[in-house]
Amino acid sequence: MSYVFAGIALISLPAAIQVGVATLIAWIAQAFLRLVLLSVIMVGQKASVAASDKQAPQTYKDAEALLKIQDEVHRLVEVNNSLTEEIHRAVTAKGTPAASRHPQFPPGQPLSGIDQTAYLTVT
Repeated sequence: MSYVFAGIALISLPAAIQVGVATLIAWIAQAFLRLVLLSVIMVGQKASVAASDKQAPQTYKDAEALLKIQDEVHRLVEVNNSLTEEIHRAVTAKGTPAASRHPQFPPGQPLSGIDQTAYLTVT
């Protein structure tokens, strides 16, 4: 396509050369560059769109995979919280001093957070 536009632009080249340097420069700027570069830009945009269209399905698959991982992590956190509560209830039900040793975790109060499970010891 750019060859066609280059040919069209070159038709007027002899007339631009005969008039003078200023006209030749104006011809290069107005006719040749606009006609040739326009088609080159159009081809470049077409290639860019094709690459983007090719990448879109993979981006979608990646987002789906991340969503599944996030759901699994959420499920595991819920299981962890449930097990932590069971451990806390078991320790406080036995009346062992392990639960009462730590004033920030009084017996009967639910635990929240991840690091608090380290303070419980089941004997």
